[in-house]
Amino acid sequence: MNTSNSGALGTSRADVTYIVKPIIDVGAGGIYNFNVIEHFNTDYIDGHALVVVYEHPSLPEATVAIFDGFADVNETFSINFTNPLNPNEIIFFAEMTLGISFSCCDQKSTVMVND
Repeated sequence: MNTSNSGALGTSRADVTYIVKPIIDVGAGGIYNFNVIEHFNTDYIDGHALVVVYEHPSLPEATVAIFDGFADVNETFSINFTNPLNPNEIIFFAEMTLGISFSCCDQKSTVMVND
């Protein structure tokens, strides 16, 4: 659990492969639904994410980056690739998704891509 300089905020991570794998392995593909049961005081829970990273022989090798945590005030997060991405490659695929948590007191998040 990460609680650096944040007071009551925290994040956590769990390996749920043993829950997900048996369902995905026998499934037809597509969208799967999983139930989440919260066993803590839900006043302090601001969301969940199930992130599945997988490999399949028919798919090309890919890079996946997951920043799972909150940012302290003025903290930054950057991803720098060894080689520049080439969107002209036949197998090029890029996707960025954001899950920005609740904030208060006029807080904001700034997302910059390519400066």
